[in-house]
Amino acid sequence: MAVSIAVIVSQLRSKRMIKIYQTSMLLPYFLSWVIISYFVYAFLSPDKGLVNSIITGQGGTAISWYSDPTYWPFILVFLGIWKGVGYSSVIYFAAIMGIEPAFYEAAEIDGASKWQQIRHVTLPHLVPLITILTIMGVGGIFKADFGLFYQIPRNAGALYNVTSVLDTYIFNGTAIKNKNKNKKKKINQVNYKGFGKKTNFFFNILIGLFAISCVFPFIFIIILSFTDETAMVVNGYQLIPETWSLDGYRYLAQMGDQILQALFVTVFVTVVGTLINTTLTSFYAYAISRKDFRFRKFFTMFALVTMLFSAGLVPGYIVMTSLLGLKDTIWALILPMAMSPFNIIVMRTFFIRSVPNSIIESARIDGASEFRTFWKIVLPLAVPGIATISLFAAIGFWNDWFNALLYIQSDNLMPLQYVLMQIQSNIEFMIENAGMSSMVGGATGIPREATRMAMVVISTLPIALSYPFFQKYFISGLTIGGVKE
Repeated sequence: MAVSIAVIVSQLRSKRMIKIYQTSMLLPYFLSWVIISYFVYAFLSPDKGLVNSIITGQGGTAISWYSDPTYWPFILVFLGIWKGVGYSSVIYFAAIMGIEPAFYEAAEIDGASKWQQIRHVTLPHLVPLITILTIMGVGGIFKADFGLFYQIPRNAGALYNVTSVLDTYIFNGTAIKNKNKNKKKKINQVNYKGFGKKTNFFFNILIGLFAISCVFPFIFIIILSFTDETAMVVNGYQLIPETWSLDGYRYLAQMGDQILQALFVTVFVTVVGTLINTTLTSFYAYAISRKDFRFRKFFTMFALVTMLFSAGLVPGYIVMTSLLGLKDTIWALILPMAMSPFNIIVMRTFFIRSVPNSIIESARIDGASEFRTFWKIVLPLAVPGIATISLFAAIGFWNDWFNALLYIQSDNLMPLQYVLMQIQSNIEFMIENAGMSSMVGGATGIPREATRMAMVVISTLPIALSYPFFQKYFISGLTIGGVKE
């Protein structure tokens, strides 16, 4: 599916619409599974969900989504595709942009149709990348995706038969739980990119609908956060609320200390973690990109192997707690993600393709040390790549909740996503930690649902607002660093 989307987008005529589509389709990739679990709950809640409201409105019977395992294999597969296909399509799009235009020109001159060009030019050039990503995907099977199988079904026991994977099984069953046409034609002008007008219109509609499906859940959550609690209880989750309200945000404002503490922890971990990740990744990638480095093949394979295989949940927990003694410390939220093998490969390719050896040799002849060469020559040329891996790292740290689930017990070290996860399970968590027993309308008037949705909006807004400013560097960084050597 990602290949199809990338091919279609690469042939669309409007560059502006291409950017809009890419921005929309990438949004789910930059959201944590905690946030997405709220999206899913807004649609599948047994008593208030939008899907059940539509079903009962048509005279049907509401479905108990979180107690009936029948639908969950399909739901989990769909969500896995929905979250990742935008990012994968950008990778393939970057590869397509790296194909020499001369191939399309020659095919056009030989009378090849647009579909023949895609079949005989575009797809063969994508085969190596498809192979690599497929191998990585197969390797990922052994690691599964803890957030997808744990957060989305809300760890419901009735769904264990279809949602339990090795990591969730271990987490729920061991001591770790304690923490939780061929005719030629005459052509006057070579036009090797772009569909015809009718085809272009059709695929704009198709890609536009998919882009809307990526953005719509976030818009829906924003609407729910401004919905009156009573209206939500009576009418369920609605696209157009009967009564609007700011009670959810007012309640969060009264909980300022707790939210600000979680926000401070998240910002600190994101800033420090991103700096460490970007620094270590750049150094490592630069070293293995130099042909005169004797052990570059070994360290390249060393990074690649970790992309395919993982020791697992239990060994990682033992190393962090018993060996390093980092349990319930801020470093337990930073060090597990201090290095990223995928970012290393992206930057390695970026350095190889964007930093000519002649420039480095000239710097050495002028007497520059290796570090000075890297700092003064290499880094300024690698800004798009640095911006790309920095965005990856920052999003990873901002969205992290799993490390807090495993290693953090102190309330003062809980990041925003973990607090949001706690709220999802129990709204009283906020009441107890905030030391409050009443609100505007008393304890019974606490806007539980609106508060949950308002918290989601607050947690997601920084990502949604910052990504468009990084998109230029993000796309160009992947185009240069994520294609081929």
